[in-house]
Amino acid sequence: SGLFFEPAFLCTYLVLGADNIAFAIDYPFADNKQAAQFIKRMPICDGDREKICYLNAKRLFKLNHLA
Repeated sequence: SGLFFEPAFLCTYLVLGADNIAFAIDYPFADNKQAAQFIKRMPICDGDREKICYLNAKRLFKLNHLA
C-alpha cells in the first residue's frame, strides 16, 4: 500500500500468483488516483487484475452477498 514500485509488484505477482494478492491503498497517506493508475498500468491480464483489486478480498472476507 502506497509503494507503487512495479518490480516489487511483479515479483510478488510471479511468486504468489493473482489468487493470493489483494491490492489496497492506505488513504489518506497514499493517493487513490496514483494507486488506480499504478494497478491499471501493470502488465497483467484483466482477469488477474480483477482478482487482485476485488475478487480476492470478496472471497477472503466472505462477501458473496455483494454483486
